[in-house]
Amino acid sequence: MKYLVTGGTGLVGRALCQALLDDGHEVVVLTRLARPSHSPRQRFVGWSPPVLGSWTEELDGADGVVHLAGESVVAGRWTPEQKRRIVESRVGSTETLVRAMRQAA
Repeated sequence: MKYLVTGGTGLVGRALCQALLDDGHEVVVLTRLARPSHSPRQRFVGWSPPVLGSWTEELDGADGVVHLAGESVVAGRWTPEQKRRIVESRVGSTETLVRAMRQAA
């Protein structure tokens, strides 16, 4: 099965991606900076919400999407500004993913 994972370079995301790879799945990590992979079943593809770019093609044929990306909830105090960044980063990227999924084949 093919899974797309946002936030796949974070603490939880790395563990999830490794578990999926260990189970024999293909994993596409949507990340701010594309980079080479050490596994033929894992790719790192650049994305930049709210922009719908070439990364949306990765949704075609995907069996699942796991969305973990967003402003860290453990980095610093939860000031009003930090809360705003957390909500905006998570809601905005979710909206972008939903728009892209609606257009996927």
